[in-house]
Amino acid sequence: MKSAALILLAAFATFAQQTQKPDLSKPPATFADYPADTSLNACNDFHTYACATWEKTHPIPADRAGWGTFSLLGEWNRAMLQQILDETSKGGAERNAIDRKVGDYYAACMDEAAIEKRGLAPIRPELDRIAAMKSKKELAPVLARLHLVTSSLRVGGNSGATTPVFGYGSMPDFENAAMVVGAVDQGGLGLPDRDYYFRSDAKSKEQRDAYTAYVRKVFQLAGESAEKAAADTNTVMSIETLLAGHSMEVVKRRDPANLNHKMSLAELQKLTPSFDWNAYLTAVSSPKSDHYLVFTPDFLAELDTLIRTLPLAD
Repeated sequence: MKSAALILLAAFATFAQQTQKPDLSKPPATFADYPADTSLNACNDFHTYACATWEKTHPIPADRAGWGTFSLLGEWNRAMLQQILDETSKGGAERNAIDRKVGDYYAACMDEAAIEKRGLAPIRPELDRIAAMKSKKELAPVLARLHLVTSSLRVGGNSGATTPVFGYGSMPDFENAAMVVGAVDQGGLGLPDRDYYFRSDAKSKEQRDAYTAYVRKVFQLAGESAEKAAADTNTVMSIETLLAGHSMEVVKRRDPANLNHKMSLAELQKLTPSFDWNAYLTAVSSPKSDHYLVFTPDFLAELDTLIRTLPLAD
């Protein structure tokens, strides 16, 4: 139910940026409602013949790269979702269990005053769990907890950049689609891709500076002084840059053969002896896998080096 509420909220967040709401009393228009301009010769310019009526009445909005009938359908759908959220969040005895969950979840998320008043309280247990670590052996269960609470048990996508430290999830085996196996991917990057850390052009430097300022602000919001936040931000950027340097390039990742490294659990453990995979897999409730797909062995080898050589605080 929580996932359904999140989907509704995400859809509303996108819709809230629009300036006009569709008329929900009727379905959205389709391309059939804007017939071809039969005064034109289709053989001379078929695009204008087919689309002129639509284009005259539906110019591309300034904030969009394109605009079509599916755009109207998307706006209509988001408006309908917003209506559902508005109605279910008003309360009332007539609401059923699903309405209450969706409506209360939405109302709580929109109550900014209450959110600001609570401050760090909702995530304090997670921060305390990290702060309580006494040795690097505890990294596996703590990291598993982070993967669970941030819903980042996944692999692939933009090379797993946004997953804490590395990505883990399930997927069909590259050579046997009937078999679902565990997969380990590179991760740990706050910027979208490894190249963002190394490009030397002005735009890339601007992006890194903006990201650095963001990380520093997050540390300050978590209660650190400006000096401590700056020092910790430097640590974050140093570690992420090291991880980026051993991450596979996005072009190389397009070939599945470059990701298809089969390993047993024992081989995976041997590759990263400083990380307790049994503890991690147990903590994320992962079933045993016939084998594991290790997308980027070089990345994991570097990760093991960092675990061995960096202070626990880092």
